[in-house]
Amino acid sequence: MSRITAAQTPRNNETPMTRPSEAGATSAVPIDDLLPLRVHSRIVHHLPGRLRVRVSRAALMASKGLSPGGFRDALVSFDGVRDCRLSLPTLSAIIDYDAERLPPDLWVSLIEGTDDEARAAWKDLVSDTTRATNQGDSTS
Repeated sequence: MSRITAAQTPRNNETPMTRPSEAGATSAVPIDDLLPLRVHSRIVHHLPGRLRVRVSRAALMASKGLSPGGFRDALVSFDGVRDCRLSLPTLSAIIDYDAERLPPDLWVSLIEGTDDEARAAWKDLVSDTTRATNQGDSTS
């Protein structure tokens, strides 16, 4: 039986955060699974390095079985994403990220841009993460 420490306890009904390296490998979420969610999502607050996104209940229906934990794990697997806290009661996510690695306009394109802009932002996000992972492997 595992124990949940105070550091792992969710605040204000937020889903607890675990990094993929701590929880085991995660698979990438295909962009085609995320595109339908964008029409139900909006940026409600954004400062470089911190983003709050709100989704409607319709996004949960359009998620094609993507669990909140799977969504969170997919986000934090990207190089430059420091933390993601999900609040199911408010249907929002707070994403803390490195604004030097992931420019703020990348998030705007990904969430509020056209499908083509979102695909390009997703490609940048995935390629940056792949490049950072490969650089880490080459230094080992």
